Amino acid sequence: MKHLLPAVLLLVFAFAMSCANQSSPTGGPKDTIPPTLIHSKPLHKTVNYTGQDFTLTFDERVSADRIKQNLIITPYIENPYKFKVKKNTVILQFEEPFDSATTYTLNFAEGIGDITEKNPPVNLKLAFSTGPILDSIYLKGYVHDLYTNAPIKEALVSLYSEEDTIDAFTGKPRYFTKTDEEGLFTIENIKNGKYKLYAFMDANNNMKIEPSDELHGFKSGYIDLNQSVDEIKIPVQIIDSRELKLSRGKSTGRYFDVLYNKFLSKYLIKPLENKPLPLPKTNLISENQTIRFYKPNKFKYERDSLGLIIQVFDSLENNRQDTLYVKFKESKRKPATFEYTMVPAASYRLEDSLKITIDFTKPITSYSTDSISLNYDTLLIEYLTEEVFSWNQDFTKFHVKTPVNKNVFPDLIDSLLLNYQDTTNTDSIFFTEKSYLMNVDTSLINFNIPAAAFVSVENDTTKAITRGYLFKNSTASGIISGTITSTSSNFTLQLVDPSYKIIQSTDSKTTYKFKDIEPGKYTFRILIDDNADGEWSSGNIIEDIEPESIYFYPEVFDVRANWELENVNIQF
Repeated sequence: MKHLLPAVLLLVFAFAMSCANQSSPTGGPKDTIPPTLIHSKPLHKTVNYTGQDFTLTFDERVSADRIKQNLIITPYIENPYKFKVKKNTVILQFEEPFDSATTYTLNFAEGIGDITEKNPPVNLKLAFSTGPILDSIYLKGYVHDLYTNAPIKEALVSLYSEEDTIDAFTGKPRYFTKTDEEGLFTIENIKNGKYKLYAFMDANNNMKIEPSDELHGFKSGYIDLNQSVDEIKIPVQIIDSRELKLSRGKSTGRYFDVLYNKFLSKYLIKPLENKPLPLPKTNLISENQTIRFYKPNKFKYERDSLGLIIQVFDSLENNRQDTLYVKFKESKRKPATFEYTMVPAASYRLEDSLKITIDFTKPITSYSTDSISLNYDTLLIEYLTEEVFSWNQDFTKFHVKTPVNKNVFPDLIDSLLLNYQDTTNTDSIFFTEKSYLMNVDTSLINFNIPAAAFVSVENDTTKAITRGYLFKNSTASGIISGTITSTSSNFTLQLVDPSYKIIQSTDSKTTYKFKDIEPGKYTFRILIDDNADGEWSSGNIIEDIEPESIYFYPEVFDVRANWELENVNIQF
């Protein structure tokens, strides 16, 4: 009996400890039912409430450890608060009184949840007014990607009153909320008035738009919210609409670099005054934000300087003009690496033309194009002529555009095989040559550039370049055709894949026919030139100009090999 007593005491102690150390139950079915609010103080939509404390009571025990990250209070206030949880009750205590005669909404989002699975109550909001009237205007809408129409979740949607002296670039909004998984949003209990509407991905949580880094969109002008709005669409994109600025111009090793604050689409240079010194060679580096100058041979270190007028343009066609003096310093630093890229990649499938761009990292000062050729195996070589070549302004992009005929080589092989029709010939060479001709790949064409065809400003040379391309096989591809009915006469029809990569396009036609389409799934996107100025515009948030319209065809369709998908008619 005395051996049994210690064991009994141990069991009693273990039971007591399990009661003292309570935790969330484990095992059993997962809790998917969110808590329900059964009482609040003040009640939802209470008027004339002047208190600073709020109490919410639920039908089960809850946790509020995410409340600081999720609670949205509109209109925006800077009023610190503390919170505490007592079993199934959450208490908020604000340090300062709320403004008089103002309607506020506390949107808890996922800030409160049950203690097991953190399930948040459904649409938990608490609206109250510090005056006799509860504002009842609401705004509902949808935020989507401008180019894909995909919904944007967790975008910050903000309203700035016409009376505000701040906007989405300079201050925090009066009313705001975030979109849900489907890109939908609702802002409630808005005071009557006119508002500026923005939507953006607030990546750094400062409640301000960074247009060069964050998806953003807006509605131009002010929205008149004297009555509720049920459906408004806001397309968003990343486009750097900041003012174009010169950051600095200075010697960098053996070069002189002029740096701007954003991407440059083009630039123009002319001398400030007439001098015998030549204009230095230039090109764009560092993601097209820097103009690099290369020292001409006639320049003397430290002694010579050249005044230049530089005009630069960004992707929105904003431009600025600066005057700089370029001067080079002697340096033992090695020249930058000379590299080049070429598109399209090998095995790209051709239709009726070959379009190639070679992008060099330094300006090309001399080149030889007389040996650039198209080779069909070793049996047919076509040397390209000067009219198919072109350069960009700083001689860093070399373009080739030449027609190609996929029937030329097969026809040549057929004509050569006519010489091997003798079935009585037993000569081994005869059979070897015939076999070779019968098995040669007539769908392949090689683009060739010999070694040292291009020489850079720093005397770098290119190696031999060969790219093999294939002709599209009409029996392995499909066709899609149809009509277009539209109230707009200026648009671009784009055939796109499900990721919205452009496959083919055509402008402002009532009928269309896209040929040589690889089998797969496709849809249409149509860029509408609303102002009929000849080009589609992506807008400018700084100038309050919205993007021009885009129509998304509502269906995805299959293109099959050796088949024409007809009468796919488009109306917009």
